[in-house]
Amino acid sequence: MADEARQIQSSSYGTLERSLERTIEQASRCASTASLRALVHEARRLRSIVATWHAIAPPEATHEEMLFRVFQLSSAVSTAIESPRASLASIPEAELQQAPAESPSTATSTIRKVPGAEPRKLHVVPAAEPPRGAARPLVTPIPAPMTAPIDPLLAVACAPYSPQAAAFRAVRHRLVAAGDPKIVGVTSAEKGEGKTICAINLAVACLESVRGRVLLLECNLRAPRFASLLRFEPPASLVTQLAAHLDDPRSPWLVSEVLPRLDVMAVDPRGTHAPLLDPVAFAFGVELLADSGYDRVIIDAAPVLGGVEASVVADSVDGMLLVARTMHTKRGLLREAAARLAPTPVLGVVVIDG
Repeated sequence: MADEARQIQSSSYGTLERSLERTIEQASRCASTASLRALVHEARRLRSIVATWHAIAPPEATHEEMLFRVFQLSSAVSTAIESPRASLASIPEAELQQAPAESPSTATSTIRKVPGAEPRKLHVVPAAEPPRGAARPLVTPIPAPMTAPIDPLLAVACAPYSPQAAAFRAVRHRLVAAGDPKIVGVTSAEKGEGKTICAINLAVACLESVRGRVLLLECNLRAPRFASLLRFEPPASLVTQLAAHLDDPRSPWLVSEVLPRLDVMAVDPRGTHAPLLDPVAFAFGVELLADSGYDRVIIDAAPVLGGVEASVVADSVDGMLLVARTMHTKRGLLREAAARLAPTPVLGVVVIDG
């Protein structure tokens, strides 16, 4: 009986997920207004929450409240889509004919152009001009310079003129050409593909193309590697800080400055924490950090297959990079990973030799 009850619950959660995915797809096709973009963001957030219920079932009251919210969200999307159509009908046909045609997007062999003229913003409402004297979220960098010998896998830092370093600069250049997304997630289909090495090298390469600071976030809670690869001790774990800022958004963030203008927020491998990211705390934290003055945010996510953490990250970024390894990654699993990340844009696939 218990197994049957769990199967019924899982089926109900799957129905909620599919409903939210249809809402996201419907709203994304017509996300031309701030209100529709806000609804897409909210639908993705709810989908991430429901995805965690397969592992930890929620109370019945929470389940019923989610059903009501999903219904409300679907109705709001339908209303928001109909409103622009009504206003479009009132525009004279002559003015419509004078509107410039949208140029076709260009594609490259590695990086696809990000849909839309600019990366998706995380704000639920359009950002207003901050009042005079208002401060950005406080970030406190703590010096933690990389010590020699630097891991040879971090080619951009230890061998900046090598072909490997040039390859990561090419990835950075393709990202800029594909719409210059500010917040980029890096993931792979399965573990052992090289995504963490790719994320660190890409973050170092981004320092060469921006005037401001770059933030590197570690969000692979099951197998954190930043502390060992970069040889530093995180002053405060990412998980702890996300939870703290959900309660007090004005509290300062503690980051490790491993290179000039490169800040790292890592998972403390010595601490104990839940293996899953809190979707609400993560989305809120990324939004705060993105408003802290960083020119680029690179996020090392968990592998897509075998968990929901990558989907939680995907819901809060402008696009995702998939990493594959030659003679190791299976094409079918790579396609499945890309499908699971939808509707977040997959910016391209980075293939690593070895």
